[in-house]
Amino acid sequence: PGHRWGTFPSVSAGWNIHKENFFKIKWISQLKLRGSWGSVGDAEKVSYYASQQSLSYDPAIYGFGGTAVPGAYVSSAVNPNISWEKATQTDLGLDLGVLNQKVVFTVDYFSNNRTNILYQPPVPREFGLPGPIMNALAMLNRGWEFNVNYTDHAKDFRWGANFNLAWSKNKVTSLGNTPRPWIQNNTYTDVGTQLAMPYGYIATGFFKDAADVSSQNQGSNIYPGNIKYKDVNGDKVINGSDRQILLTAVPLRVGGNINFGWKRIDFSANFYGQFRNYRSMSGYEAWAFYLADNARPMALDNWTPQNPNASYPRLSLQNQSNDIQYSSFWLINANYI
Repeated sequence: PGHRWGTFPSVSAGWNIHKENFFKIKWISQLKLRGSWGSVGDAEKVSYYASQQSLSYDPAIYGFGGTAVPGAYVSSAVNPNISWEKATQTDLGLDLGVLNQKVVFTVDYFSNNRTNILYQPPVPREFGLPGPIMNALAMLNRGWEFNVNYTDHAKDFRWGANFNLAWSKNKVTSLGNTPRPWIQNNTYTDVGTQLAMPYGYIATGFFKDAADVSSQNQGSNIYPGNIKYKDVNGDKVINGSDRQILLTAVPLRVGGNINFGWKRIDFSANFYGQFRNYRSMSGYEAWAFYLADNARPMALDNWTPQNPNASYPRLSLQNQSNDIQYSSFWLINANYI
């Protein structure tokens, strides 16, 4: 209410330098500078009635006189003052063509500043409901994109190749009036950090023997071969205070294409990949005998007194709570191409 309309201007300009009279470099067929600035509004990530309080219905939610009766209840908190999320983006680019456009290089830099981001911040459990959607977040995202394209032909033959690379990094600039940092679902967010960074225990290896197990209080059901976590604050107790940001690396994305043609016959191949890419394994793909099911091949190299340099913790059908904690142990390299 009161925020139905918004104004979001934009402007762009380009300069074809190679068309100027003073430009005399013949082997450069294109040299263009580009720039743009604009803002857009976004409210698509919330429902049509996100600002209106609604009730949920259950056919048997209350009990009166020993009989279950239907009723309505409040199942979510609502913020009636939410407004447009706004993104202001600046782009600067350079196009360079050489050898009569056989080879074209493109470089782009962008800066995207998003404010009033519609987000559902964490709330204390005592609140009793999921937190309301709020214009609580602001974030700056900057990055580069590079592209090179090659094309050529001879008689009935034609061929070409393309390669691109992209990198971007975000930084939270505001969490509004909410308590900070935000710690939820094994992620950490604060002003000055990236959004939702992996947050957990730092694995330092496996417990070697009973003396090693007794060297720090990591909870119950800990045995030699279980994952050992770093005592960050040095109090000899492993708890939530020892969790840390586990990863700050930003993925590097690459892609490309090669193509060949003869008359009306075409052949092309594409590839895409990510480097500096990590993901956390859990459940069936990581934990041996998860819900009493099978184990993956990586569990074959499990810890035993005869195999102390194993890559996988000791196997057990019970008391696995220590090893399945969110930690750096399960954060694996997920590069692909």
